[in-house]
Amino acid sequence: MTTRTGTQGAPTALAVAAALAGVGVFVVLAPAAEEAGTWLTAAVPLAAAVALCTAVSTARLAAAHPGTGGARVYARERLGDPWGAIAAWAWAVGTTAAAAATALALADNLAPERGRSAAMAALAVAAALAWGGQRARRWAGRLALAMGVLAVAALVAAAWTAGAADPDRLQLDGAWPGSFGTLGAAGTLFLAFAGTVRIAEAAPRPRQGAIPVVPAFALAGVALLYLTVGAWTIAVLGPYRAGFGAPVVDAVAASGRPDLGAAAVAAAAAVASLGAGAVLISSAARAVGVLAEERALPPALGGPTRSWAATAVAAGAAVALLEPATAVGVAAFALLAYHLLANASGLRLGADEDRPPLLVALGGLAGCVVLGLSLPLPTVMMALAAVGSAAAVWLAKRHLNAATGVLGEKQHTE
Repeated sequence: MTTRTGTQGAPTALAVAAALAGVGVFVVLAPAAEEAGTWLTAAVPLAAAVALCTAVSTARLAAAHPGTGGARVYARERLGDPWGAIAAWAWAVGTTAAAAATALALADNLAPERGRSAAMAALAVAAALAWGGQRARRWAGRLALAMGVLAVAALVAAAWTAGAADPDRLQLDGAWPGSFGTLGAAGTLFLAFAGTVRIAEAAPRPRQGAIPVVPAFALAGVALLYLTVGAWTIAVLGPYRAGFGAPVVDAVAASGRPDLGAAAVAAAAAVASLGAGAVLISSAARAVGVLAEERALPPALGGPTRSWAATAVAAGAAVALLEPATAVGVAAFALLAYHLLANASGLRLGADEDRPPLLVALGGLAGCVVLGLSLPLPTVMMALAAVGSAAAVWLAKRHLNAATGVLGEKQHTE
């Protein structure tokens, strides 16, 4: 039996979940396969387990704090003001980097010879789509998910009919990629699950002590999707070739469908990238607007138009400067940081507030830390600098406000 909790953010949460799950087929598979090789199939359940623990904590927090805001509100109320600002900034950084990664993925899948120029054009189209209404963004998210599922279905059909898949390539008796390889791949794959976790903020409230059903089924569906695409891609291409370029398109081409089949999958990747990019830019712009209203960012960035423009410019800079795998890693790390704060907030719920089981909340928190720190070191340092800048801004603001208050009191006394 379920009861409703605050669902003002339901359309947004569902759009982001669909966008990240769908476009992730084209975005996260190559960097995850490069890190884990055949152990990619072990990294998927690791990412799903951390996501499920986080979804439980998020669902309990959503019941205690109905309405929109997510981990920004939970962290602010349970951990203190600066943590709320850091959560909002982590979401803004993560979704902006993810939007850049989708544009770079479109270039890899559709026009690899044009590189960043194609990615910039794709980002411009996605930013224009993001300016549309909420209904358009909701359909864009659904379209991204549909394209991801269709691409996986096309891969399976092509490989099955051509007999191109070799199960021996999935054997785990090859070179062990190391803990950082498998855990880093799980951290990369968490990007595909991150949106689905946020469904827990808007899903029907489970009865006390129960696992939230809607997010659990959604996470299981995403895990099945990625196990399927990961296994079939490696079975067709092998772990080495699956770690570069556009592995889903390459696998369809290698299965005897080099023309129509591969072109159709590349087109699906393009549609998914544009739809997901629009949803992600819109979500990041809302976070930037909130931070500007709360003076954690310059007030000039407040308002829908200015926050949208600032987000589009930041995503464009990421496209110009970052490699696809780096953009994916920064996005994954920032969203892991966001959900880490949700798990930490869940630990602060009281016994009368349907607090998540200790092992679940600790598992989600520790999992976010371990997966985040297992990403490639340069990516971790870059993402830490981006997310940590929120703490620096908040501390500077607090110091400035304190100094202004002391000066005002002194002038009043004189």
